[in-house]
Amino acid sequence: MTQDNNKVDEGVSVIRRRKERREQKSTTNRSNRILESLRVWLTAGGLIVSAVALVCAAYGINEQHTWNRRHFAVEMIREWNNQSSSHKAAIENAYPQLFRDEGPQQSRPRISNDEARRIYFSTKDEEIKKKDEDSLKNTSGDPTKTVDPTRWETRNHCIALLNYFEFVASAWENQVADRKMVEDSFKKTILRWHHDLEEFMNVMKTTRGYEPWPPLQRVVTKWKADDEQLKEAPPTGAFGGK
Repeated sequence: MTQDNNKVDEGVSVIRRRKERREQKSTTNRSNRILESLRVWLTAGGLIVSAVALVCAAYGINEQHTWNRRHFAVEMIREWNNQSSSHKAAIENAYPQLFRDEGPQQSRPRISNDEARRIYFSTKDEEIKKKDEDSLKNTSGDPTKTVDPTRWETRNHCIALLNYFEFVASAWENQVADRKMVEDSFKKTILRWHHDLEEFMNVMKTTRGYEPWPPLQRVVTKWKADDEQLKEAPPTGAFGGK
């Protein structure tokens, strides 16, 4: 009898241990599943946080670039008079008849090709003329330099003014400065002076054999094309009828 009871006890113990092992295994599996879920959520959360951080960083960088472009445009506007006023005044004083008519630019008189050549081939003293005389003679018939201090000063002012216009145009073209601010402040003035000095630029280009102000020419061409498109575009709300 005692022996039978012992067997029963052993059987119960075996069953209990199996049950405990199953429960322990189940608990372990449950814990593993929870840990795996946590790992997945943490990974996903980390990716989301990283993505949000990247978006915020990109937004911040874009905002900084926008601010930089506007700040650069403001600095250009602030420097406009310092960089251009003396040159514009000198050219206007030399050719006052060209700047009396403030009508459409294409109807205004401008420096002619002959006068542009006299400006470009001028010098301030006889010594420079003699030094450069041989180098300026060529098969195209370009004249030797003429001693003309007034036109020589005008030549320097034209070049300096066009150099600054090229700086403005390059800043616009490469989006270093805010384009709208540049157009609002400089576009009409640059287009006007480009018209007035176009023959001078043509003489320089022909004589030197290259375009002296490429960014300026590209931007002026783009602005003129944009203006033409605006003129040709139908008014807002028009459907073709009267």
